[in-house]
Amino acid sequence: MLRKRDVTVGKFFVNHERRIAREVLHTSRQTVTFKTYHLDTGNSCDSPSECMVQDFMRWAGGEASPAEMAFLQDQGMQTYFHA
Repeated sequence: MLRKRDVTVGKFFVNHERRIAREVLHTSRQTVTFKTYHLDTGNSCDSPSECMVQDFMRWAGGEASPAEMAFLQDQGMQTYFHA
């Protein structure tokens, strides 16, 4: 299970059941601001979202693997250069 101190800016967390990854953009004592990505396509929702830290920790199955992060970053770069 995730601990509050594990949820830090720049990390990606995944929920494999929902096939979603979230990138932590900002944290405070009570909330997490994040960007959501689809693990199958790498597509992201353009607008950041926010939830309570406890809800984020319950949602996350764990930190993204190096392979998942590489896929998401690769998809992001392709989108950036083909826009």
